[in-house]
Formats: sequence, structure tokens, C-alpha cells
Amino acid sequence: MKGESNKDPFQEKLFEMRISDIYDRNSWLADEITKAAFIELFPVIYKKGMPLPPDKPVDFDLDRDLYLEILLAFRQSFR
Repeated sequence: MKGESNKDPFQEKLFEMRISDIYDRNSWLADEITKAAFIELFPVIYKKGMPLPPDKPVDFDLDRDLYLEILLAFRQSFR
């Protein structure tokens, strides 16, 4: 995307890997959603060149603890 001077593909991939790890640690997710679809719930969106923390998905019931894990993974990936 244009204007994303701070976009780092390495950080995005790291965030994706951390989401994948969260999916693997929570085996019940496999009954609800595929890993690829779970990862797609948390796209990296940039505003003024800075990545924004992901919003809680509207169309997937995500509990608070799991959402906090996602936010932590985001913070660890985009320091």
C-alpha cells in the first residue's frame, strides 16, 4: 500500500507465526475455524505508516483471554 513507509514484511510474518502458535495451543479452535481463516481474522492495517492493533473480529466469537493473547502477539511483533 502507498504511504506505508514503516511496513515491515518480517514483522507481519512474525505476527502471523505468533497467531498460528496461538491457534495450535488452543486445540478447540480447529473445531470452529481453519488456521488460515483464523489468521485472516487479524489483518495488519496501517494508518499514517504505523500498524494498528487488530480489532476483535465481528463474525467470530473470540473470548477475552484469546483476544488479549492476539494483542500481546501484535505488541511483541511490532515493537
